[in-house]
Amino acid sequence: MAVTELFSPAEIGAVARVPVKAVYKVIEQRLPAGFVVRRNRQPLLTRWAALCVVIDREIPKHVPVAVRKDVYAQIKGVAQVPGRNR
Repeated sequence: MAVTELFSPAEIGAVARVPVKAVYKVIEQRLPAGFVVRRNRQPLLTRWAALCVVIDREIPKHVPVAVRKDVYAQIKGVAQVPGRNR
């Protein structure tokens, strides 16, 4: 079984220079299922979720949420390819 790296929203915010509030918004409204793991009711993000947070911050604000979700779903598809989780 592969060990999955998990990161807190604060860690992602600090590294990506994204406000923690924005990280939570992405978690709650935009990420596909499976990118966020909850432990003791606290969200922890996979590395793929961290990538989505950074992308979300860089995408222009006028891009609809539906388009963003489609992009993240494609990233999830890549993440599920065997041998890609390293």
